[in-house]
Amino acid sequence: MKKISKKNIKLALAVLCSGISIDQRTNNASLFNLIEVLSFPKEMLKDLGVKRDKILGIPIPFSLFSIWHKVENKGSAEADIKIQIVDPAGKKREVSQQKIKISSKTQRLRLTTKWGGIKVSTSGMYTFKISKKEKSEKGFSEAGEIYLMVNLLEKEIKKTKRKK
Repeated sequence: MKKISKKNIKLALAVLCSGISIDQRTNNASLFNLIEVLSFPKEMLKDLGVKRDKILGIPIPFSLFSIWHKVENKGSAEADIKIQIVDPAGKKREVSQQKIKISSKTQRLRLTTKWGGIKVSTSGMYTFKISKKEKSEKGFSEAGEIYLMVNLLEKEIKKTKRKK
């Protein structure tokens, strides 16, 4: 007989953006400057000099905005949320972990995780792996992924003058 899963929290939405505003009257969330691609000249980046790897820091603050919901509307639900940033070579660059609790009075929860920048090693696709662990689970399970394309430019982008 197959064991019935006790999972009660699911990821409904996750997006990278540079700004979030919550309307006090309606409680609606507005997301600004959704981020899919970052292009940066290498000479503008800070060398973080991590041992053998050439790690560069892109100093752009951004947020991962996510919405979590309860599968069943019975009681409260809690989980540990983990976000790992994985570079194109498969190396974990950063990890963020936090607890969430959806009360018995609500069906969903909005979560904002903020970063002051991102550590990169090369151009390519960076993956934000979102996982969760509820009390009934022994380990973390994948909830979703977000992809960020990083382009490290060899030369600075020059501004061109417009002709009148």
